[in-house]
Amino acid sequence: MDDISRLWALLREFTAQGHTIVVVEHHLELIRRADWVIDLGPEGGDAGGRILYQGRPEGLAKLKGNATGEALRRAFRAPTAASGSSRGKPTSGVRAGRSRRADRP
Repeated sequence: MDDISRLWALLREFTAQGHTIVVVEHHLELIRRADWVIDLGPEGGDAGGRILYQGRPEGLAKLKGNATGEALRRAFRAPTAASGSSRGKPTSGVRAGRSRRADRP
């Protein structure tokens, strides 16, 4: 989690300077902190590539039958590891893209 916290601080620094950041990531904590998520799937490779969801991470966590949404729902219930802070209003400008493979939640 220390690496994630450092990466998050760096990304926030970039967005504070007015940059837009696009991140392709599977780490639930980064997805949870993102301002906007694009979930691709339903599988990887030839069985994927469709946009399953785009919007706020909280909306994705509410989706039933979506593997990313279900994993994210559990992540929202878990306490955040980043210095005990709770997720408030988005301030980062960070976007997380995610592609799901069948063997990975």
